[in-house]
Amino acid sequence: TRVRKRLRRRVNFANMPPILNKKPLKATAIMSSISFVGTFYNKSPFVPVVMASLKAQRELPPEVEYIFIDDGSTDDTLAQLRTHSQGLPNVTIISQANQGPAVATNVGIFKAKNHFLKIIDGDDLLHPDLTWVLIKALTDTEAASVYAHGGTLDDVQIYRSFDWAPVLARCTPV
Repeated sequence: TRVRKRLRRRVNFANMPPILNKKPLKATAIMSSISFVGTFYNKSPFVPVVMASLKAQRELPPEVEYIFIDDGSTDDTLAQLRTHSQGLPNVTIISQANQGPAVATNVGIFKAKNHFLKIIDGDDLLHPDLTWVLIKALTDTEAASVYAHGGTLDDVQIYRSFDWAPVLARCTPV
């Protein structure tokens, strides 16, 4: 109990990200808002396909925001983010000195306003139904969080059923 009291005193809830201050939703709640948080460090060749896969997401809720953090890239990642994020609603692009992916992700989480978070890496290619499937898993069960395993296009059967040609055509070869 002494340790618990000390820990309680150290936590400053005023500095918690807004996402953590929200009441938990009931399992049957319908998702109404999601924040995509993406971190990028020297990922210029991947930005077009990442943005294309975000734009291809189906069944998104009415309130969506996109927060992209350029973590001190030395290539043209920041310019690529500005160019290819056009057409997405509620985009925030943050440029900072390189501090690593954990710090960059935390910066995005602190900026997020919506109830659900989808954290992406600068080279993630999302299946068009990924967000919808994850949200359905959250709202249909009493799970506190959900995640998806990654894989290559050859490893995951669901990827084979989607026509990736238009998305991949926007990629710049590495």
